[in-house]
Order: sequence, then C-alpha cells, then structure tokens
Amino acid sequence: MKADSEGLHKIANTDKSGRRADMVFIHGLGGASHSTWRHGKEGRPDHFFWPDELGKQLKDFGIWSVGYPAGFTGLGKQGMIIEKRAGNVSDTLANGGLGDRPILFITHSMGGLIVKHLIVDSQMLPGEDRKRIVSCIRGIVFCGTPHRGAAFADAAHVFGLLGGGSQTHVDEMRANAEKLDLLHDKFIEWHRQHPVPIESYAENQKLMLTHWFFFATDYGVVVPRASANPGIAGCEIHDSDDDHLTLVKPRDAQHNVYAGVSRFIEKALKPASPPTPPTVATPTLAPAHVVIETPPAKAAEIPTDISRILKYAPAQLIGREEETKLLNDAWAKTQNHDPKRPHVLTFVALGGEG
Repeated sequence: MKADSEGLHKIANTDKSGRRADMVFIHGLGGASHSTWRHGKEGRPDHFFWPDELGKQLKDFGIWSVGYPAGFTGLGKQGMIIEKRAGNVSDTLANGGLGDRPILFITHSMGGLIVKHLIVDSQMLPGEDRKRIVSCIRGIVFCGTPHRGAAFADAAHVFGLLGGGSQTHVDEMRANAEKLDLLHDKFIEWHRQHPVPIESYAENQKLMLTHWFFFATDYGVVVPRASANPGIAGCEIHDSDDDHLTLVKPRDAQHNVYAGVSRFIEKALKPASPPTPPTVATPTLAPAHVVIETPPAKAAEIPTDISRILKYAPAQLIGREEETKLLNDAWAKTQNHDPKRPHVLTFVALGGEG
C-alpha cells in the first residue's frame, strides 16, 4: 500500500471503464491521503483501510483518495487557504480523468469545506473543469466537518496547539471565520436548487492525545454536533462514539460510519423508479341532453350508495341550477335503472369548480 503523499491516488477499481461511479476521499486539516482513513498498522491483524475495503465491497465503483499539504503547525509544508485548495483539488480530479460519470465525495473535517467551496465557486468562476466536476456530484458525506466559521476556528486552534503555533493559512481562516459562514449560506442555496443526497456524521468523544512521558492531553470535542450539522432539510446527522480522528478510521465493516456510508452510497445512486403516467380521460363534448344508450343492467350490479359523499358534501349544491338539474336527472335515471341512463359522467370545469 502506498504511503501518504500528495496528488490523486488510485485505490480500487479505477481502471474499469464501465464502473458506475467514482468515490473520492478528501481528508482535512492535519490529515493525509492514506493515514486519515486507516485503522491500525498495515500488516497487523486489526488493520482496516476504509477506501480499500469499500472497493472490495463495491466492485463497480472507482475508489480514489486525494492528498495535499494540510499542515496546521509551522513545522510542516505550507498549505493553501480553502478557496485556493478547492481550485487545486478540482484541477487534480480533472487531470486524473474524473468528471465523465457520477461522483460521490467522502470528506473529513476541512475536506468538507473544500468540497463546498468547489461547488460554490463553480457557480461563479469560468473554469469548465470545475463546472463539469460539480455537475457529476451525486452525493456528499461530511464527517466531522465544521460548517460554521466559529467552530472551525476553534478546531484549527486546537490542532495548532499541538505544534506550538499554526500556519499562516490556518490563522487566516481563524481571522476570517465569517467567510466560512457566508460559504455555508451559499452552499445551502446551491443545494436548494441541486438537492443531491447529503449525510453527516458527528463525533461524540473528546480527543485525547498522548505526548511525552505518556501523559494524555484532553483537546475536547473538536467539532461539536451543532457545527457538524449542516442544517439542511432532509439531511440526517448521525452520532458516533468516536473522537475527531477515529471518526474516519472504522475498525471493521460493522462500524456505524462504514456501514452507514455504504448504505448511503447505494441509496444515492439507486435509479429512480419511473413515474407511472397518469391516466387521462379525454372528455367528449356533447349537448347536455344527449346520453349514451347502453344495455340494461341488473339492479344489483349498480351501486347507488353515496353516503360517504354526503358525509362531506352539502345536501344541495349551490348555484349552477341548470347544470345541477342535469346531474340530478341523470342520477335519478341511474337509480331507476332507466334503459337510457348514462353510465359515464364527465366533468369539465376550471380548477376549484368541481
């Protein structure tokens, strides 16, 4: 298995020309292309690499992972602000040949913000690649994504503490947290017009990291549930007994996040049942006094119980006396089994007149 590195990584089934869709994993702040999604160490019995296992389960789906510099301390390679990273990820996907079939994004933390910026910018910027990528989106999974700026600033601050100071791009996002609120407002408006399926997962455990001398430091719940909730109608948020990091490191296929996302994928790409075309009766216009002659029928075959109708209708109709007289005469002929009684009545009227 490849180690963490930048760029677009082929995980499984990516060379199948007839694959149904492409699944793209995008990590967040402090993450990487492989380790973000991996439980345990490779080669050990408890090792479980989510993207690879998903590819074994969904053999007709291409599985990809994107890696990019996402350091939050001054010790690592300098990263980009979210707006620039969204454009960079768009280029990475387009250069890798994605954008000709459905795409589903599985995101963690800031990775979800990158996807949202990619979507919002596609509505305003001229890049055709970006527009094509966004037009292929059929579902988004947000795992521990801070949708509101204040919560993201808190999360960035927590991670910055680990390295004695945060990078410039993290500080910029903290200083301009209001921009992330505006980003989410624009994303909600986009989703209102393009209601692709969305699923969100929230951590419920504090992040505890062990440092020198085996002392554990409590960094709290990095992205609280209120911030992980996108606040979009119809989007369910699922709580998981994990911290911010283990949320995307399922131990096995029975883990709630792994199993839930697998069901979401199938549901998001399930072909919609074609609507049953309504049966439209073509009215035949004829003089009101004309009735259709039909063979006489036995009285037992003609039900005349209208008690259910009378329960909701007044005893007498109001207005349109000539029309109601025609109806009354026709109904009387039906009840009396008149040989020339009508068997079909067609009502043609403006809406509300029925």
